[in-house]
Amino acid sequence: MANSSNGAKVAKLILSVMGLGFLAIGGVLTLLSYNFMDNALPATGTVVSVEVNYGDDSVTYQPTVRYMDHAGRKQTGETFISSSSYDFEVGAKVNILYDVRDPASLRMNTWFATWGFGVIFLFGALVPFVIATIIGVFARQKARNNPASAVKRVELRDQ
Repeated sequence: MANSSNGAKVAKLILSVMGLGFLAIGGVLTLLSYNFMDNALPATGTVVSVEVNYGDDSVTYQPTVRYMDHAGRKQTGETFISSSSYDFEVGAKVNILYDVRDPASLRMNTWFATWGFGVIFLFGALVPFVIATIIGVFARQKARNNPASAVKRVELRDQ
């Protein structure tokens, strides 16, 4: 019985640490996105090159975009992330958001490119916490149904 209870406690601890890690990463990514959006302006740019990244089972693309900023200056920058959906041809017109403080810092003008990863990690943080809660409920239920643990509880109360 003790091993099962200890195993549940260790599993809950590991899952809680994982959940806190996901929560921290999601929080940081969301704050970075908020900071970016607080200083971002939209523009239409032209893809001037595309870096192709080959992974184990996937290919992602990171375009470099040339655009005119709010002051009419030509700027060039790479997207914040690479993505399999960024398979643009050189010369393609794309809608971007750029940071007025750092015009080379840009993102595609889509909800997912701006907020997606932060939200994924924030929601991902819920999964380990839910699993840890379920493990705790089952461990308590198992302890209640175990006659040896009931005797121990009675013995402790009588003392």
